[in-house]
Amino acid sequence: MRHELHPEAQDEYESAIVWYEQRQQGLARRFFDAIETAIDDAAEHPLRHPILEQDVRRRLLRVFPYSVLYVAERDHVLVLALMHNHREPGYWRSRIG
Repeated sequence: MRHELHPEAQDEYESAIVWYEQRQQGLARRFFDAIETAIDDAAEHPLRHPILEQDVRRRLLRVFPYSVLYVAERDHVLVLALMHNHREPGYWRSRIG
């Protein structure tokens, strides 16, 4: 199944990559790989991950403190947020629907 990123999720992704690259060379690449693996997993098995709220599912990353929040649509997975797990929970709710 294909996936799409909400524009604000894309912004979060790019900001996190910049932040990690500023911390340590190569860390952004590891973050990128972890996010891509999580998104691919969500797209391949869209109903596998637990529902966080309404129809929004959460795929946790193992190494980084982030979650991929997504909705499984009929023909694709919509990534609503790449949420840092220790910041402002629920900020993404306005992206639903």
